[in-house]
Amino acid sequence: MEYLLIPAACLLATAKILIQGKFAKDKSRTPVDAIFFNGLIFLTGALLLWLLLDVRVTAVAVIAGLLIGLINLSYQLFYVSAFSCGPVSLTSLISSVSMVVPIVLSAILYKEALTVNRILGIAVTVAALYFSTARAGGDKIQPKWYLFTALAFLANCGSTMTLKVYLKEFAVGDSSSFVAIHFTASALLSLLLYCILRCRGKRCTYPIGRSVLLTGVSIGVILGIFNLIYAYAMLVLDATLLLPLYNGGTTLLVTLGSALLMKERLTGRQYTGVLLGIIAIVLMSI
Repeated sequence: MEYLLIPAACLLATAKILIQGKFAKDKSRTPVDAIFFNGLIFLTGALLLWLLLDVRVTAVAVIAGLLIGLINLSYQLFYVSAFSCGPVSLTSLISSVSMVVPIVLSAILYKEALTVNRILGIAVTVAALYFSTARAGGDKIQPKWYLFTALAFLANCGSTMTLKVYLKEFAVGDSSSFVAIHFTASALLSLLLYCILRCRGKRCTYPIGRSVLLTGVSIGVILGIFNLIYAYAMLVLDATLLLPLYNGGTTLLVTLGSALLMKERLTGRQYTGVLLGIIAIVLMSI
């Protein structure tokens, strides 16, 4: 039954990525755009989780929540910024490749299985990264996309490993409370940053109307439920099993979704990168 958490997380993550990717391409133009939108997402998720859960607040949970909230806020900003100047499918793939770092660290710190197949998978992942960063046909990649994608990669590594350490060392079986706390921290940090930028005369380039609010709230609900499932899966499943299967499934679904819904056209070289990424993830899960 616990293994059903993985396809559920994949489906929710794919929905979030595709909706957010379309919004970023259609409307997000500046950091202020991304900060406001992500603040709306985190605020929705925080309200949902506090209403649904019996949240237990501890000093360690607050400190860890603030840390992972800051990392997640940075990740979301870099991720949305990358969406706005490059292809959604490749951004998602490269972000997913960051799982290699937590897998190796989990194997070292918590003695989780790191088999020969998973080591081979890491090598194939490097090849996938090389092929996947080629220019997309019909979808121009701006130079800043490489920077934003690299920063999202690093932030995703930090977020996953911080969550892993907290759940293993401090959560005592209660992953849900931590999710609510770090969503709250992310929402407050987003609001603070947005207020600072507004005081300096920076404003959103898009009108804050019904479409923006409904999109943000929808993603917030999806992300809140996803984080509950993902955090619990991190608690009960080995990262060396969960991360490859989750990232591989999400990469495949996002690639198919991007082609079908967002009409992204990839070159043969990039399809090779996506295929190698999926092969690597399968190898690491065996």
